[in-house]
Amino acid sequence: MKTTFRAFFIHDGNSIISLVSNRVEKHALVPKGNSELSPRKTWTAKIKNCLYVVEAPKAERLIATDTSGRHFGLCCETGDILWQSDALGEGDAGLVVASLEKSRCSQEVFVFATWSGVLHQLDPANGKHLVEPADFLSQFRDMRLISSSQSVYVTTIVPAKSDIDPVGEKLNEINLRTNKLTEVLRNTFSHGIKVSPNGDRALYFYIDDDSTRLEADCVERWEVKNIKSGSTICRRTFVDSHRWKSVWSPDGNYIATADQNGHIIFAADTLETLAEIAGKDCQTPAFDPSGKYVCLCRAANTKILALEPLLG
Repeated sequence: MKTTFRAFFIHDGNSIISLVSNRVEKHALVPKGNSELSPRKTWTAKIKNCLYVVEAPKAERLIATDTSGRHFGLCCETGDILWQSDALGEGDAGLVVASLEKSRCSQEVFVFATWSGVLHQLDPANGKHLVEPADFLSQFRDMRLISSSQSVYVTTIVPAKSDIDPVGEKLNEINLRTNKLTEVLRNTFSHGIKVSPNGDRALYFYIDDDSTRLEADCVERWEVKNIKSGSTICRRTFVDSHRWKSVWSPDGNYIATADQNGHIIFAADTLETLAEIAGKDCQTPAFDPSGKYVCLCRAANTKILALEPLLG
């Protein structure tokens, strides 16, 4: 597991899924000293242009998604492709939720929203639609499950008002039973939103105007907000953009990202820099389910390191 474009830990934390080139690989994780996990490859599945993988543990499936929105149901143990859907349309990563209806045979539902605003609910076991797709006539991004509920957060795209204005995003909630779309926080137009794992906070990204800087430069402002009240918990500005590769830790205590110099870990309650790990061609990092380890995805030397020593 030297070069990794994106990684995803299995729910028990004992294995990791990596995406590299046109392959999906599963690796068992073996402790290496006190501060590192060593991956040992167990299988490889060839899937062209694969972007995301999510796990349906009860169905014992991994669901891989390619750039066209085609989904592949993989056996967790062997990597065999057990089913394949049609191309449903481009979209961000889907997610797996508990079954919405007691009468259904499946205990889980794979939920996927296309960028064009069509919501799909598939059976992870066989890839079949459980209900008719719902078209919201909005552009969706970055869906997140709301803890202990059957609703999801999703950001909707706000079109630019002119050629010189940027596209924006607003945070919304979708009730998966009724398909009702509700705006969560008003007056929070931003250029990107990342919701915390338990759904109580969100990281908002803004592009600040600064006439003293060159046009090619970007001044990016981060704000962590309380979703219930809308109040700002902390904020920080950056000269360059970090938002595309940012992720929350499972406990919501940290936010990790990557730029041209390496990986960076911030305290979520202050946005203070806690660690900087140099590296080349760094990609989106990934935390293990316990939050004790972080996978630093990058070219040639991807590593899985214990978080505590990095934070000093």
